[in-house]
Amino acid sequence: MTKFHSTCLCALICFVLLSICQVGPAQGVKSKETTDSNPVLHDLLVEVHGLRLAMERATTNASRAQILMERVRVAQSKVDNLTDKLSLVREKITYEIAVQTSLTAIISNCESKFPTTINQEVHIVSNEEKRCGEYPAQMEDSKQTELRLRAQESPLATQLQIEQSKLDELNGRLDKLDRELQDAQPVNKTPTRKNP
Repeated sequence: MTKFHSTCLCALICFVLLSICQVGPAQGVKSKETTDSNPVLHDLLVEVHGLRLAMERATTNASRAQILMERVRVAQSKVDNLTDKLSLVREKITYEIAVQTSLTAIISNCESKFPTTINQEVHIVSNEEKRCGEYPAQMEDSKQTELRLRAQESPLATQLQIEQSKLDELNGRLDKLDRELQDAQPVNKTPTRKNP
């Protein structure tokens, strides 16, 4: 290819590009005039624009819903875990109270069977009396265990209340988003056919 041919080719490419650049804006003006003069085309463009906005909103809302549902799942897991722990602690407290009630009756029975004698020099202790002497210590152990469990119960109950309120707030936001999505859905205005 000669130098003359390559120069002509470059000039031709520049001419084509300049022509396209000038025709582009002119076509934009022409298309605007066409849409203004053609109401069907204008309505169609408005509807396409509305659909695009609806799709963007739907995508955004779907992302929000997904994030919210994941947060609800995590919060629900925390609430379930704390509920299980609190239930277990309360079951143990109930058990210790039952043990104390039982020991109170046993100790009372022991005291009636084996009254304390003050000036008794020689006293033979039976196995049953020995066991009766162990019950007060068991009662004290049970009371101490109950106190420790109650010390665990209070912060667990407080933490559960906090996590439950967070879960309720997230569920409220999810419900609100669901209502927004339902309100955004178009109402089907096609009349229903009546069977003759």
